[in-house]
Amino acid sequence: GYQEGYKKGEEDAKAIIEEAKTIKEEIIKEKQRMYKEAESDIVNVILLAVEKIVGKYVEEDKDIILNLIKKGMENYNAFDKVTVRVSEEDYEHCIKNKDKILKDIEFLDDVNILKDLSLKKGDCVIETNSGVINSGVSTQLKALKNLFAGVLNE
Repeated sequence: GYQEGYKKGEEDAKAIIEEAKTIKEEIIKEKQRMYKEAESDIVNVILLAVEKIVGKYVEEDKDIILNLIKKGMENYNAFDKVTVRVSEEDYEHCIKNKDKILKDIEFLDDVNILKDLSLKKGDCVIETNSGVINSGVSTQLKALKNLFAGVLNE
């Protein structure tokens, strides 16, 4: 009787311990899943905040488009012909400040600035004989999102 009861108690205790281990493993997995999900949500909130801040900055600083054009061409040193496409909102400012763009880019004698209705404020596409350079705000934000997505998927 005693030995049988002891053995039954020992088996019950082992079963309870195994069940506790299983529950613990499930809790750890759920905790990791929640952290991963929260990490993704936090990154999304950060990216939304960055977009709003950059969007506000683009609205307030008219010269940002000029800087984006210059930045887009700084790694190149000789073009035969350059065409810059900008948004409707940025077009007039770029035309008025064409001399500023030309002054800061030594190798450039002239630039053709075109209005592109498909572009948003702060976006610009630079077309050269060497290829197309998209150096707008939207492109840079997209690159930032892709960078974060890559980090999250590691």
